[in-house]
Amino acid sequence: MLRSRWFWSVLLSVSAALGVATLSHFDVLFPFLDVDVKLTRDDALARAKSLNGSLKLTPATLTRSAAAFSGDGRAQTFIEQEGGGRKALDEFLHEGEHVLYKWHVRLFEPGQVREVSVYFTPGGRAYAFRAREPEAEPGAALEAEAARAIAVERAKADWAVDFSRYKPVTASSTKRPGGRVDHEFRYERIDRPIGDGKLILSLGVSGDRFTSLGRGIQAPEAFERRYQERRSANNTISAGASVAMMLLYMLGGCLVGAIWLARRGAWSWKPAAKWAFFIAALGALAVLDQIPGSWMGYDTAVSADTHYAKAVAAAFAALLLWGAVLLASFASGEGLGRLAFGSQPYLWGAWGSRTAATHAILGRTLGGYAWLGFELAFVTGFYFVAQKYFGWWSPGSLLVDPNILSHAQPWIAPVANAMRAGVWEEFLFRAVPLAGAALIGRRFGREKLFVGVALVVQAIIFGCAHANYPQDPPWARPVELFLPSIVWGLMYLRFGILPGILVHYLFDLVLMSMPLWVTDAPGIAFDRTMVVLFALAPLLLVLARAWMHRGVGEIAAVDLNAYVPREAPLWQATGVVEKRETGPARTRWATALLLALGVAGAVGWGMRLAIPPDAPGLAITRDEAVRIAEQAIAAEGVTLGPDWRRLAKSEGPRDQEPHAFIWDQGGPEVFRALLGNHLAPPLWAVRFARFEGEVNVADRAESWFVFVAGDGTVRALHHRLPEARPGARLSSEAARNKAHAYLGTWLGVDPSVLRFVSGRAVNRPERLDWEFIYADPARKVPAGGDAYVQVDLSGDQVTARGRYVFVPEDWTRERRAKRDGAVLAMGLAGFALLFAMGTVVVLAIRRFARGEYAKRAAIVSGLAALVFFATQRVLGFEAAMAEGYDTSQPLVQQYLRDVLLSSVGGIVLALAAALFGGVAVRFASRQAQGSRFETWRDAVALAFFASGGGVLLRAFLPSASGPRMPSVRDADLSIPWLGAAFEGADFLMLSAGFVAALGVLGARSGWRAWLTGAVFVLMGLLLGLRAPGFTPVSVAACVLAGAAVLWIYRRYVLGRYEVVPPLLVALFFLGGIQALVRPAYAGALPAAFAGMLSVLAGFAAWQWLVRNDSPEKK
Repeated sequence: MLRSRWFWSVLLSVSAALGVATLSHFDVLFPFLDVDVKLTRDDALARAKSLNGSLKLTPATLTRSAAAFSGDGRAQTFIEQEGGGRKALDEFLHEGEHVLYKWHVRLFEPGQVREVSVYFTPGGRAYAFRAREPEAEPGAALEAEAARAIAVERAKADWAVDFSRYKPVTASSTKRPGGRVDHEFRYERIDRPIGDGKLILSLGVSGDRFTSLGRGIQAPEAFERRYQERRSANNTISAGASVAMMLLYMLGGCLVGAIWLARRGAWSWKPAAKWAFFIAALGALAVLDQIPGSWMGYDTAVSADTHYAKAVAAAFAALLLWGAVLLASFASGEGLGRLAFGSQPYLWGAWGSRTAATHAILGRTLGGYAWLGFELAFVTGFYFVAQKYFGWWSPGSLLVDPNILSHAQPWIAPVANAMRAGVWEEFLFRAVPLAGAALIGRRFGREKLFVGVALVVQAIIFGCAHANYPQDPPWARPVELFLPSIVWGLMYLRFGILPGILVHYLFDLVLMSMPLWVTDAPGIAFDRTMVVLFALAPLLLVLARAWMHRGVGEIAAVDLNAYVPREAPLWQATGVVEKRETGPARTRWATALLLALGVAGAVGWGMRLAIPPDAPGLAITRDEAVRIAEQAIAAEGVTLGPDWRRLAKSEGPRDQEPHAFIWDQGGPEVFRALLGNHLAPPLWAVRFARFEGEVNVADRAESWFVFVAGDGTVRALHHRLPEARPGARLSSEAARNKAHAYLGTWLGVDPSVLRFVSGRAVNRPERLDWEFIYADPARKVPAGGDAYVQVDLSGDQVTARGRYVFVPEDWTRERRAKRDGAVLAMGLAGFALLFAMGTVVVLAIRRFARGEYAKRAAIVSGLAALVFFATQRVLGFEAAMAEGYDTSQPLVQQYLRDVLLSSVGGIVLALAAALFGGVAVRFASRQAQGSRFETWRDAVALAFFASGGGVLLRAFLPSASGPRMPSVRDADLSIPWLGAAFEGADFLMLSAGFVAALGVLGARSGWRAWLTGAVFVLMGLLLGLRAPGFTPVSVAACVLAGAAVLWIYRRYVLGRYEVVPPLLVALFFLGGIQALVRPAYAGALPAAFAGMLSVLAGFAAWQWLVRNDSPEKK
């Protein structure tokens, strides 16, 4: 039947009819929104420039522009679900006072702060604007009513605002550093209810210039929290599928499968690499294609050339990373399928000159196209029935996408994304599990059972992996994709992967390219033609092959999987121990030089011990911080019940910029004077929150945050109230008087000495909140900055207080401009180091696959890493919960996601430790042991040099250094000494990693030597660029230091595996001694002792593993 022309004619005709019928009624069957976009991108750019000139929105000359069409997704979701439904939503899609979708045009100039954003409705009406002014720009200091009069007059005259529809709700003002006073006035619509939401109009005045008019739809906080509560299930399902995909498919199928295939000569990576990097190259082109639209997010503080360079770097990174991922998936999936299903055509030769002109390949190609119409009909019919008869919800979306015209070549993105998703997902979700199950089942004599179970499991995982789409119920996507996944799986089992790839690719391409077919614009015909060519390319290729061979024949046996000749095993055990690289013969002067370096390092290390850090540590424990925080809350007249979780986390300054500004502009003296009051020291962040119980999700928004410094001082307090909590509506004067009184009590000063900076009002449903900021002239701050004090009121309650340093805009922009290029260079250097690490991993895997590893060491190292990881996660759970857990989401689901995602990290770490531990111990056990005295002497000298050399370097380059902050990270552990008691496992992992790297890269010439040299130089570059106040001289010095360390490595470490563990022991002990002399947190002393004892135990375990793997023990 499959050879019958009538069969194919009928099948293709029915599929085409279903496809045409589906696409012609797509806007009815799918929840597309009816938005008539009459304004094109070019028209929007032209109108924005014209409007800027006619209304004089900014005095600056702006020559650059960018545009984007977007909608307010959060507001749309609220309207669809609780603001009136789809009927109410339709009213905001047309030309009303407020709209959901709009054009955003940005007019800017590189290097200038001034810029203008102009917004238009889809029909072309001028909708809103915002002109940005420099903070330090002088201007008028008008009273609020005078500024309001300017704003209302201009809004009426220039923007046709009908104020009879609005009521004023808040007025805020801010005094800028240049003396200018900026005002913001907010209004709410009174004639258009939208559930519990609000339609907002905001007006801004900078000095005496009208600088902003904004319109928006404000969804209530209670809805946002209810929505996040529902969305939590989507994320949990997706997380579970992601974990299963990583463990079963990526690690089990691709990694283990690749090793298994390579040892049998069946891992064919070269043809896989061609397709992998072709698809990855299309993705890189898609990244470059987005450059015109990326100017919407361009930071004018940095150069335009840097912006281009970052885009090119991102494209290059996408090419390499996606190329590697696709290569692993393609090669493993194809290899497993080739061994499992020998009667299927060989994939990499399917479209070759001879094979393509066969019934087998033509039928599989036509089958992929034939199934497309049925797939489109099924999906659209499924959603139509589910939404109409079962009440399922999917967010409405636009059929048209005007943003595609901001791409240089709009056809690239849909083709690249569809090809990557279609090909990669079929290999990963179909070929790897089904072929792997067939091979394993065949091994145990239960092939059908294993394949049947895998068929169902892959359908479940594939559907659940897509569950994080915004849909309700949360299992909508798994249900939708289950049947297609079963069909695609059966198609793979019967016909191979080719038909599944084609239908998946074509289906995604049809949906992703849809905007190209409903958008009219000059030149769009070329993009449509390219999409059609890429869609028809497989079929045209097969037809061309058939024409060249004057017909279609039978596939030859040599073109089937079973007859593909295997290569020689790629990683076959040789039984030969490679010659170990050794250093040059040690002379007296070389030993003397090493000892001199050690003495110099010891001097630097002593300097580090003698000079205290620039900030104090945490002298109080976690429990003491929680108790102080509760006392601070009790002083506010509130007692929290047992249903409130008490969570604490140690942290350094959240915002590093004020610290960098003070250190850079004021120096160490000013920094220390401000530290602890307006500059945050290391502290305890104590959070009080409710995650469950009888309190509804909206009220669970209430929380307390108390920031307690290391000496027990309450630095800041924040009581967050639910948005809908009722309260008072104080006038500006009454609110300011209350803030003044509170400041006097809190700071113990006369509030009149403080300089008013800003007063911002926030209208809540049943109260009025205020935020007041004052400057403290008594504090010495470098020019341009200020010492700010902030007090927040919710109704008539003071709910937040804090102090911080205001950083001037000019300094911030200058710093960003300086660091942005460094960030690019750091990214490229980091990527190169990642490549080097990947090379080490591949070389280690090769040795592991050859059997050149110590099995006992691999098992011990893997178990030690797993125990270490689990212990750290358990002991650090409270800190993780304090920082990342959301009170709007079910607590059990957050626990589950945390455990699932942590399990992946733990298993990956354990596998890596087993890999490196087994390989490293084998290297070390095959090495002739030298003098123990010389080994420890050299190790201690190197450890002192490593610990103190950086101190000496900073002493010669003080401008490049920043404040030394104590490390309080280990204080996050609920029992610090217990966490430190497992540092022996950390020592084992580090020893294994360094010895394995030393073994696989240990060479004095060749590409390994060049790679090692590049690693040291790049590490020096990274250290130089990471310095807070780096200069070209300091970066060059760090690069030279990296080269010097490379010389030391080649002279004293290369080929000496026995030096690495003692070197790490010495480094751990030097760090432990430093913790004993300068404890950074309460509990650091017992933790240091426990850590040093644990490292000794780890060193003993290393020695035991090496001895037991030595040839004499075999």
